Amino acid sequence: MYFLVILKLIYVNMEWRGSTPLITNLVLFILLLGGINWLNWKALYSGTYYKLQQKRTIPVLWTAIGGSSYIIGQIILSFIYSESAVNILLIVGISILSLCTAFFTINIHRYFFINKNIDIVKQRFPEFGLPKSDRYTEQKKNKKKRKKGKE
Repeated sequence: MYFLVILKLIYVNMEWRGSTPLITNLVLFILLLGGINWLNWKALYSGTYYKLQQKRTIPVLWTAIGGSSYIIGQIILSFIYSESAVNILLIVGISILSLCTAFFTINIHRYFFINKNIDIVKQRFPEFGLPKSDRYTEQKKNKKKRKKGKE
């Protein structure tokens, strides 16, 4: 949906005619979706998402740079090819919605991965799926022992 809205804005602002730009952009869009889906699966099964959550190897800043560069690119293109501030705001809003969609897509992949491999997840993280009061019992016991020792 966002692709079509952005494409319509490009058609209107750049005054494109014919179906060649539509077909070219549609092919590029399908390749983009396929590439992102492939990268999501590769990152999910290689443990990259886990490393990102642990913030040990890959700085989270790099993921923010990727998303913000898309928005900045849209703003720059809007300034170059249009003179309307409304168009700039529309493109920025649509870009932010696209980023939210990408974020939720990643979480959907994680959800399906966890459902498919629930036994492995529970072996690796025994507290997974437990109520909050029952999690991390070892750490709670150690904290209580430390508090008693200080008193």
